Amino acid sequence: MKKLLTIVLGSLTLAFATQANAQTPVPNLQDLVGARGSSGEAQLHERGYEFLRTEKSDDSVYSYWTESKTGKCVTVRTEEGRYQSLVYAPSSDCGTASASQSRTETFQTVCGVIVGQQNYRYLCEVSEQYEGDEKVKTTLTYPDNELQLTWKQGNQVRIDITGTSGIDATYSTSEGETDIFTSEKTYFYISDKDMAAMEVENFQP
Repeated sequence: MKKLLTIVLGSLTLAFATQANAQTPVPNLQDLVGARGSSGEAQLHERGYEFLRTEKSDDSVYSYWTESKTGKCVTVRTEEGRYQSLVYAPSSDCGTASASQSRTETFQTVCGVIVGQQNYRYLCEVSEQYEGDEKVKTTLTYPDNELQLTWKQGNQVRIDITGTSGIDATYSTSEGETDIFTSEKTYFYISDKDMAAMEVENFQP
């Protein structure tokens, strides 16, 4: 009986702890409490959050988002057109893969940007997030900037650059290099890990 009681209490403690962690306010979004839904959505996109879906319950509307940098699930509760809370939620609420299916791979590479006829090359760091076997997000850290890449179907990708609004672009991968095309410039990086190691070792700006 004592052993059973210990197990039950342990399970309850874990459940309460999980619930508490899931309801933790998202630190960098608390300034949006009280914001109108439309302006709040624009801010969420600009800050690197990806919209998933919306559900209505009584007088509240719940929208679900994923945090680009961490893959965490975020729930936004709206009442009377204004945000009431922005908190972390269990990954199951967003339908994301379990931790065992998610992984992040990081490596050094050579990246750059082509503007007009000028080709600029740098040493960069790549952090790639996978859900199962699918690559869903990539963080490309330049010496003075950071690109958040959200891979979409076909040859589509969304680029979120620090301090700017996100833009939609296209990409192609050939001979170990991935090129991302926008209307003004082309970003690129060596995406094959073996090739990247060789390029870093022999790097010349």
